[in-house]
Amino acid sequence: MNIDASSLSAARDDDDDDRRDAAARHEHKVRAGGDAPAARALQLAWITWVVLVLLSLAALAIALVLVMSSPPTAGSDVGASRWSWVTGGYLVIALPTAFFWRSRQFRGYWHHEPVAPRKYLLGMIAVWVALAIGAMLGAVGCLATRTLFPNGALAAVAAVTMLTLWPKGTAMTRPVGNPGDVGEYEEPK
Repeated sequence: MNIDASSLSAARDDDDDDRRDAAARHEHKVRAGGDAPAARALQLAWITWVVLVLLSLAALAIALVLVMSSPPTAGSDVGASRWSWVTGGYLVIALPTAFFWRSRQFRGYWHHEPVAPRKYLLGMIAVWVALAIGAMLGAVGCLATRTLFPNGALAAVAAVTMLTLWPKGTAMTRPVGNPGDVGEYEEPK
């Protein structure tokens, strides 16, 4: 049996094309709701994210309205400073911890493998909950001290950061192309 190099190369190219096509079909199927676990995880992620964002923004809005309608001398600068240290300390400790937890859940993505839907949810919800708690702490600090700054700013930063981390679900799809060849590899969209 005589196999030449050109037939091996053609077979390898066909395998690469098949893998690329399968990955694209899988990603399209997930986006269309066809892969039930991944589509359901993305749906749950969106619901969780929207609820946490709305709660954070509502708490911030209520705090801002109540602080703005209070008399100008109602707040304590010392109390505001203490609350801001507590809120800032929480964010400095909780956010890196949540991102570290997410990176451990997304470990398979480092090796160009899709993340399991359950691990995707656990990792993303950890980050969103940490940010939502930080926004709530800032809003409570505004209410407790009747001052707008610095607690309102910390709550706003946490809420805006959460807005930038909307659920995409790309970690649950297999990367398209050859991860070892930067000319063929495409980041999931």
